[in-house]
Amino acid sequence: MKKLNNKGITTIELIICFILVITITTSMYATVASFNQKRILEQYKEEIYTYKNLLTKEIQNDFIKVGLTDVKYKTETAAGGAKVTYTVDCGMKDGTKRKLIVIRQLGYSPEYHASGSTSLDDYYMIKYGDPDGEGIIDYPIPEFGSSKNDYGKTIQDLSINYVHFELSTENVFTMYIGFYHPELGTRYGIKIVIPVNYVASGKDAASKLNLYDPVAAATYTPSSFATDSWKTIIRAVRDRNTAAYHVGDVKTVNMGDESHVVRIANMSTPEACYEEGFSQTACGFVIEFTGIVSMQKMNSPASNAGGWSNSDANSYVNSVIYSALPEDLQDGIIPTQVVSSVGKNDTIEVDSGMSYLYLLTPREIFNSNYSFDTAGSKTRQLDYYNQNNASGNKAIAIKKDFYGVARDYWTRTANKNTTNNFYVVLSDGSQGGGLGNGSGALGISPAFRIG
Repeated sequence: MKKLNNKGITTIELIICFILVITITTSMYATVASFNQKRILEQYKEEIYTYKNLLTKEIQNDFIKVGLTDVKYKTETAAGGAKVTYTVDCGMKDGTKRKLIVIRQLGYSPEYHASGSTSLDDYYMIKYGDPDGEGIIDYPIPEFGSSKNDYGKTIQDLSINYVHFELSTENVFTMYIGFYHPELGTRYGIKIVIPVNYVASGKDAASKLNLYDPVAAATYTPSSFATDSWKTIIRAVRDRNTAAYHVGDVKTVNMGDESHVVRIANMSTPEACYEEGFSQTACGFVIEFTGIVSMQKMNSPASNAGGWSNSDANSYVNSVIYSALPEDLQDGIIPTQVVSSVGKNDTIEVDSGMSYLYLLTPREIFNSNYSFDTAGSKTRQLDYYNQNNASGNKAIAIKKDFYGVARDYWTRTANKNTTNNFYVVLSDGSQGGGLGNGSGALGISPAFRIG
């Protein structure tokens, strides 16, 4: 009978087993720690995105719905520059006032703000409201943790790192409040671009349009989109007297030293446009540029976090391009609810905000609903592209030129599967893939609604 090997485990085998257990345990701990850190960051992203969207909507709704007639802003410093208070005083069309206050107080931190004070804690606050009505309300920024510096003062992980207010010579007010977090960087901020003294109704005899005085009324006869003045076109749209206009009609618009051609891209308003959460970008009287106005990056540095609302291109078209349009046309452009896709790092399903000018989406052009487009079902194909069979790779009608040369151009659709891609339309008018928005400047060809 064969003898069994009754030798025990050797010391070397014990050491090997011990090392394996330690390796596996360490690996599991690292995996769990990494997962937990990712979960916390996702929670932070959702909180700051919700915060910035709610405050942006609160301010923007006042500026658009009530109407902004006057803006004055100032900056006050204290504590050797470590504490800065930004104040914006706004006059509204209904005679009320709005006040925005941003407080940025920096404690000393060699990593984040070496210019801070050794005797102060970090403190950040945004206040907004009607000083003569319901009062000014505090909107403290979210708390994402903190630490103590060498002087025992509190340093917050989330800070307000940049504040900028500007009123252009064209009377366009821009405000930006930027946030910083060591893990999230500077990708999130509150950004609003709004014209001052926007005229929403041509039916007001005191408005800039002044279409309802006897002189204007005598010359109000819609004839053609190409030859009618913008005042006539705007009044015709508001009166629903648009029989003289047709989808695809074009008109030259003078923009300072340049002129560009625009066309009627949509005139219908189907039932879907009345559904809650549906983008209004392809509803009603929509006008788009037939060519490329400018070559720009979507974002710099490359990112699609926050979608269209958080992009540099959004700010560009609603300030630089908007301000270059004729004043008579500006007076007729209405704020539009713009619903768009978001990127991989976003925790919300869609991006929804208000814009005067906006870029189109693949759905609005090609009638295609891509898996990477989280907002594809929230809009529709524009009448112009529907009539021109702009589907698949047959979309020759959507080719756009920049100084006579066909170029790729941006849509506002972020790719939900990536962190830095937006969808583009290729120079031959076909459906392209998502290109990294840091890959270079592509075409900007916006649309807008009048009413």
